[in-house]
Amino acid sequence: DEIVEFLAHPDPGVRKEAAEALVDEEPDEELLAALLGAAENDSDPAVRGAAWQSLSEYWEEPGVAAKLRDRMADPSASPLERAGAAIAVASNELTPAVEAVLRELYDREETRPQAMRAMWRTFDQRFSPIFSKHLQDPIRPVQNEAITGVGYLGMVYESRHLEQMFDDPDLRERALFAYALCC
Repeated sequence: DEIVEFLAHPDPGVRKEAAEALVDEEPDEELLAALLGAAENDSDPAVRGAAWQSLSEYWEEPGVAAKLRDRMADPSASPLERAGAAIAVASNELTPAVEAVLRELYDREETRPQAMRAMWRTFDQRFSPIFSKHLQDPIRPVQNEAITGVGYLGMVYESRHLEQMFDDPDLRERALFAYALCC
């Protein structure tokens, strides 16, 4: 309940963090209404994107999957919104159309981390080369998604690269988690 209140905070950074904190929460009607409200009406595209992503758990609710698909495919929507919706859609289905949007979002530097998150959430091995390519990426959010992707896709052959990250205090926790997942 307290996190939902932060969706109305005047600072868009706080609203975005609140929406991100609601990812994978147990669905309920009040939370669904709050997330849909933020996804459709917030003034900040990053907040809208985070809210769309958090709607993944509501896929089975009437109308939610269609709204997510529509926002993901809408070229007039902000890239961050589309990326948030793409994460939610890819977590529930991977069609050629979804894959095309993921690759399009990956090609944009602005949405590459979100596209990579959507890719590893599919558990589809076709995306493995992307994660290998970015394990040493200088852009930390991209590198973080690459590390996580290696774990979730079980890319054991990349475990030696993860081991090298154990001494980096900024990467250690994520690298250990990914290492445990893939090994």
